Amino acid sequence: GLHPSQMYEYYSTKPNGFVQDWQHPDSKASMLKTQHPDFENWSQGTHGKAGVSCADCHMPFVREKGQKYSSHWVTSPLKNLQNSCRTCHTQSEEWLLSQVKSNQDQTWQLLHMTGQTIARAHEATGRAAANPAADPAELAKARELIRKAQWYWDSVSAENSMGAHNPAGNLNILGQANDLAHQAIEAAGKADSSPAK
Repeated sequence: GLHPSQMYEYYSTKPNGFVQDWQHPDSKASMLKTQHPDFENWSQGTHGKAGVSCADCHMPFVREKGQKYSSHWVTSPLKNLQNSCRTCHTQSEEWLLSQVKSNQDQTWQLLHMTGQTIARAHEATGRAAANPAADPAELAKARELIRKAQWYWDSVSAENSMGAHNPAGNLNILGQANDLAHQAIEAAGKADSSPAK
């Protein structure tokens, strides 16, 4: 699948016996690492759905000595708004730049806040696990929620556009990650206060 929820569902089946990329040292949760989610993220955004290709923005057409060709300087469209963006968009370069920067700032703020919430979830789960009377079912629930929260968070964090490829989708994914992390903290609290069964 192309959405983090679809990918997470696939990994939840432990395909070919694969359980984790690494184990978190505090929570002991089995973690997954998102690998290069740029395509998936872009495909769910406005440009991807409109059929705008990677090369359209990152390798725009240039002219030199009467020849038209795709630039081989693969870089941020923000470094060449005239050729990368204004072939489709009629707004000014200043307006386009402010829109992208605003989307990136909002994504960064929620990414940072969610990352802190996930870190607190790892700490809370680690504290609960240190209690010999911790409820194993609630502890397992907390670890699974953290695993999913961090997968969602990483699906945005590991992507290179900082929200530009899919602004609304990224904010939605980060909101879900933040909620999952809060649920993990709650489950860790229940595990810590419950006697072992």
